[in-house]
Amino acid sequence: MPAAVLQAAILIGAASASFEMMRHLTDRLPAMITPRWVNSRIQPIGIDDALYYLVGAATLPAEVNRTFDIGGPDVLTYLQMMQQYAKVSGHHQRLIFVVPFLTPGLASHWIGLVTPVPTGVAKPLIGSLVHDVVCQETDLLDRLGPPPGGPMPYREAVRRAITPAPPDQSPPPAASLWSSDPDWAG
Repeated sequence: MPAAVLQAAILIGAASASFEMMRHLTDRLPAMITPRWVNSRIQPIGIDDALYYLVGAATLPAEVNRTFDIGGPDVLTYLQMMQQYAKVSGHHQRLIFVVPFLTPGLASHWIGLVTPVPTGVAKPLIGSLVHDVVCQETDLLDRLGPPPGGPMPYREAVRRAITPAPPDQSPPPAASLWSSDPDWAG
C-alpha cells in the first residue's frame, strides 16, 4: 500500500521528546559538559508547521509512495538551539563545554538523571544526535506551498511552545498538552 512518510529532525513543541529533553537541560543547567554532537547541524521544525505538512500529505495523490523531508527555515547546531532557547525563555547564556569522551550511552543515562525524560526515551534520541539532520529535498513544500505566514523560525516556534495560553483562551497548537502526554512534557 502506498504511503507518504514525513521525516523531521526535531519537532519544536510541547511533548516532543527531543524538544523536552533540550528544554529541561537548558532550564536546569546554567553550565554543562556535552558530547561533540552538540555541533551537529539540525533543521528543526515548529510543531504547527509539521502539522500543516501532515494534514497536507493526506491530500497527495493515492499513488505517492515515498518519504519527504520537512524542516523549518533555520539550520542550527544543538549548541545554538540551546543558547537560543535560553535567550527566548529568559535565561542567561549557558556555559557549554564540549568534550570528546562522553559516549551516547553515558549521555543518555546522565539525561535520565538530570531531566524527567526517561533513559529509555533519551537513549535512542541521543544515539541519533551524532548525525547532521538537514533536509535533502523540499518536495512536499513545493507540492503544498508554505504554511500560512511562511515557515516558522526556530525562535518563534520556541516562544509558542513555552508561552502558556491566557486562562480565557485555548492554548495555541504548539503549547497544547493532552491528558495522555507524559508527565515530563510541557
